[in-house]
Amino acid sequence: TDATFAPMVYVNGDRDEIGSVKAGFICLPSGSLRWGDLKLPRDSRLSDEALVAVKASLPTADFKSEAKYKFQGRVENVTLSICVAGLGIGEKKPKGKGKISIFWAQSIISSGEVIKSRVVSSNFDVNGLDPRRDSEPLEQALLANFTEFLNAKPAP
Repeated sequence: TDATFAPMVYVNGDRDEIGSVKAGFICLPSGSLRWGDLKLPRDSRLSDEALVAVKASLPTADFKSEAKYKFQGRVENVTLSICVAGLGIGEKKPKGKGKISIFWAQSIISSGEVIKSRVVSSNFDVNGLDPRRDSEPLEQALLANFTEFLNAKPAP
């Protein structure tokens, strides 16, 4: 089985509010979090990690053995609230909770036939890395969501 991972599509605009930022020792409100504030993962890194997930799911996923697949993801919605250290006081590491909804499609490259598609919504946590400065929290959320898509059975 061979697979490619198309670049992610993001529906949100840079100014779209997706949540809130809280700061300081007791996490007081500190403003809005906008889509453009987040550091997005590089498509090449996502592709590499996603293909690892595809190979790992082969025993359980519904793949035709000789087919070549294309996977496409469109992030439809993200909500995220984080709490970060304020004014350099304390050693508080960023923490937060979010939810991401992605429309995934799996197609056969040779025919273009979409053999599986659905929106997958999943929750994720931010622990230790600020998603405004580091792409890893969003990358991990995307990959966990993709793995959930891979393991879901196709709709009848």
